[in-house]
Amino acid sequence: RQRGAVLIISLVILVAMTLVGTVAIRNTILEERMAGNWRDQTLAFQSAEAALREAEYKVQNWYETSSLPDFTQNNNGLYVGDFQDAEGDTSDDALVAATRTRERSYLSVAWWRTGTNATAYTGTLDGISSELLPRYVIERLDIQTPSSVTGGVQFDQRGVAEDGTYTYFRITAVSAGGIGEEGSIVILQSMYSIPGNNS
Repeated sequence: RQRGAVLIISLVILVAMTLVGTVAIRNTILEERMAGNWRDQTLAFQSAEAALREAEYKVQNWYETSSLPDFTQNNNGLYVGDFQDAEGDTSDDALVAATRTRERSYLSVAWWRTGTNATAYTGTLDGISSELLPRYVIERLDIQTPSSVTGGVQFDQRGVAEDGTYTYFRITAVSAGGIGEEGSIVILQSMYSIPGNNS
């Protein structure tokens, strides 16, 4: 009878060790997935930020060289935008509606990859393949505001125009992480202004 007890105890210990090993393997797999997802999200954020900076540099260069492109064609990543629908003013309703429709499109990865909707980042990024490079759009906003009225928002500015006005741009960048569109997607926006009425 004592020999049988030893066998049962050995089997119980074996089952317990198997359960502990299974839990340890599951935890290891989970931690590996978490680390991979964190890396993918970090890559997506950093590459979207790189695209944002490239677009901001482009706007600043337009200002410094007095070579603002034509935004009215609304393609090639350049758009006229307006999201301030003044009450009682119907003159800009179509522009506001177009801007809001485009904003909803930003949530679709397919929109960003279609034709000339957006501009592709021109540099290279470690961990991001060329077909997954981030993309961005630049919207010249249909508002010129006196420099004293900024609403507490900090803009990247160089100098003040004599007439006290600024032209504002909203830049939106999107990027997928290193594993593609089934992984992390990051969308970043910034506001950028240049002195003067550049409409």
